[in-house]
Amino acid sequence: MKIILIFVLLLSFTACVEGGTGYPTLSEFDPYRVEDSLEMIEPNDVEDAVTDLSQDTCIVLQDESDFWFRKNKWTVLNDEDLVQVEGIEIFMYFGTETEVVIPAEINGIPVLGIGEFLFADSSEITSIIIPDTVVWIGQGAFYGCSGLTSIEIPHGVTHIAPMTFGECHNLAEVKLPDNLLTITSNAFLNCISLQHIIIPDNVIFFDIDIGAFTGCENLTSAVYKGKTYNVVLWENELGDEWYDLPLDLYEAGYY
Repeated sequence: MKIILIFVLLLSFTACVEGGTGYPTLSEFDPYRVEDSLEMIEPNDVEDAVTDLSQDTCIVLQDESDFWFRKNKWTVLNDEDLVQVEGIEIFMYFGTETEVVIPAEINGIPVLGIGEFLFADSSEITSIIIPDTVVWIGQGAFYGCSGLTSIEIPHGVTHIAPMTFGECHNLAEVKLPDNLLTITSNAFLNCISLQHIIIPDNVIFFDIDIGAFTGCENLTSAVYKGKTYNVVLWENELGDEWYDLPLDLYEAGYY
């Protein structure tokens, strides 16, 4: 599975070099990356390249680090205004630590983004600390981290992307930021150890077609807008059955 995900990441890298993005639009309230013409940087040029944010650079390789990272830009929702911010996105991880601390900055530049499928299938990881500087977490970033038991999402993150915590079977505690706006499809797919979660009142969009909490069969206390919900058994026209939070919770996000 990890080989497949690395292949997908390499394809994404190719698209990056060709100038493509394919990232979500602001209609989803998802901070998205703004990429310009790109240039490869060798490891010995890392410090100068990262420090000079005026230079259009995609990939920055660090030879004495568990991470590969790149300089990037995001458009984010700040209060009621859209603003562009610049910083570092970590997009590949090669470490073997059980307890991972994501740096708040690299060479003095803030780390703002966690790449898609960054820690996917890293079953050895039991703890990940995300710095308050992070504003964007890519889809599937923690997919299959079956050893992860708890996590806290920093206040700058407004969007939980698809499959962010999918198949995190031992994830029992999740703290979501108060200014979170969206939780999308399969964000917590099959998090069977999750029993309780507080959904911030500011959340205004859920993915109803493929529920955010699909397969969370033990989730008996989801608190949202002063009301507590528990999972119910869903069934489609083909007779397929699965557990998810009830439809009235997902609909409540629109009112």
